[in-house]
Amino acid sequence: MKIAEKLQELKTKGEKALAIFATIGDPDLDTSLEVFSHLHEWGADIIELGIPYSDPLMDGPILQQSYRRALNKDFSLRQLPGFIEKIRSRSDIAALVMTCFNPVFKYGTRRFFQDISSAGVDSVLITDLPPEEWGENMDIAKSFNLGTIFLITPTTSIRRMEAIAALSQPFIYCVSRTGITGTRESLPEELQSFITLVRGVVKEPLLIGFGISTPDQARAASRWADGIVVGSAAVSIIERNLDSRQQMMKALENFVGSLKEAIVY
Repeated sequence: MKIAEKLQELKTKGEKALAIFATIGDPDLDTSLEVFSHLHEWGADIIELGIPYSDPLMDGPILQQSYRRALNKDFSLRQLPGFIEKIRSRSDIAALVMTCFNPVFKYGTRRFFQDISSAGVDSVLITDLPPEEWGENMDIAKSFNLGTIFLITPTTSIRRMEAIAALSQPFIYCVSRTGITGTRESLPEELQSFITLVRGVVKEPLLIGFGISTPDQARAASRWADGIVVGSAAVSIIERNLDSRQQMMKALENFVGSLKEAIVY
């Protein structure tokens, strides 16, 4: 299923979307494949496939460690299409790829877009490539029917929000706070007013990410947007259970299920 279709289906039912991020190959390819393959049945509506990268700009220590674990197991982008295809053989969950631009550039932008689209991903989020620097890459992505997702932060101007809204499909990723990713004890006090401001400027679906770590935070954030993205909190569960895949899967199942339950009201 495509992300746009899932968002519309949830909207029709009056539900909010739960997107879960994990790093491909963390802690190894087999375990990672099992995680992604089960996220749908655990309650996730969208999966965000994170590509390991040695020099990320926006990712905090939890995600950085997950990248190191994957790279230490010799993850290579050459494995990406086959990995996505394996997920697709097990689940029809809506999926996007999140990455920095450097791995895409080294792989070859056209080849990258073609390969992930053919494998079964329908959108891409390149965190460090702003819209004005995409150039012909935007047309290339569209030629392979890939949605291009962009970030709006609390410091984004209204004029820039309008420009992003014209390019960001199938949703806009609202960053809850400035800074890097990571778990937080609470949501920013100004989050509701920030999302209200964005809602007044753009009409596209909004998903909130960065710092959502608990069911209570998920419930609060989802009231103001079309859904939420949870990454570091899920990846930290993987990190805490490296010695037992069975415990890891059970803990992830309980966590993802608790998030989905929290945003259904």
